[in-house]
Amino acid sequence: FPLLILILGAPLFVALLAISNPTTLAYGLGFCTPYIILVQPGNAMDFDVARVASNGLAITGGIFIAYMMFRLITPPNGPGLRRRLIRGTAQDLAMIGHHRHRINEEGFNARMADRLRWLTICDKALPEERRHFTDLGLTGLNLGQVSLWVQGRINTQSSPALQDSAARWQQSLADAYQACARGHCDDRFRADSERLKTAMAEAGNMEQRNQELIAGAVERIALTFERMAARLAGTAELDAPAANTSG
Repeated sequence: FPLLILILGAPLFVALLAISNPTTLAYGLGFCTPYIILVQPGNAMDFDVARVASNGLAITGGIFIAYMMFRLITPPNGPGLRRRLIRGTAQDLAMIGHHRHRINEEGFNARMADRLRWLTICDKALPEERRHFTDLGLTGLNLGQVSLWVQGRINTQSSPALQDSAARWQQSLADAYQACARGHCDDRFRADSERLKTAMAEAGNMEQRNQELIAGAVERIALTFERMAARLAGTAELDAPAANTSG
């Protein structure tokens, strides 16, 4: 036993010192584990070349497989994840105006909180000039809040024409959001916004004050889309065909 301690103590002592430091923790574990497996300390130790070679090959193969797995399985911050997060936000925006499967405020906020966390992680993995996904997520959250407010101001007992215009406007908002994320400006949003204003005026059961507030909110959303599209033009990577966000 004293001889065993003398032989194994020095290298293991150095490795344990490395484990105590978070910076060198991985190196210390990477040395201690294979070292103990190969030596297999005990009272009845013997030296078997075949066993040591077999264990060494097994350890080397395991490390190589683990390395390749980490190389092949990229962390969840790639372009595919970013596209899914933006597309999911657009789908939730479209669901706000859906007649039968309308999303509520609590559900929308909960989903956006998780998306914002992932979008922030995505931004940290990108160069400084391409870190705009957190802003896109915050813009989507704000659009959802404004959309919920607008849809709440439109009377549920209103005419079918107004309800149809509101649903079409909401779908156009979701499509414009995805276009904005790709650095483009969707002119259909302004056209559907004008139809919504006309439908509110023709409905005859909405207060003038509410019509003016909704018209102002719609105009601010259009300016937001134009500003974001101009900012992201030439730098956005979400150039894949936009998915249909209709419910």
